Amino acid sequence: MRRALLLFALLLAPLATLASPSHSERCGQSVITVGAPVTKLRACGTPWRIVTLVNEHGAAVAERWEFERDTGLALFTVRGGRVVRIERV
Repeated sequence: MRRALLLFALLLAPLATLASPSHSERCGQSVITVGAPVTKLRACGTPWRIVTLVNEHGAAVAERWEFERDTGLALFTVRGGRVVRIERV
C-alpha cells in the first residue's frame, strides 16, 4: 500500500509543477517574481489600480495590483504581503 502511494505521489509531482509556473515581470531595474515581498513590488511605482479580491462570503483574501505598461497591463496578485501570481493582459 505504501509503495502504491509513493508511486502515485511521484507520478503527480510533474503535474504540480505545470499547474503553478514560475513567472516574473521586469519593473525598471528590478525583476519581480512570484514570492517577492510587496516592498519589492513598490519598485514598480504607483499602481494604476488596486483591486481587493474577496471570497464567496465577501471577506478580503488578496489584492490585485494593476500596472499600465506600453505593452498592456501587468497584474500582480498579493496575499499575505507576498506576490502569489503575475499575469500579463
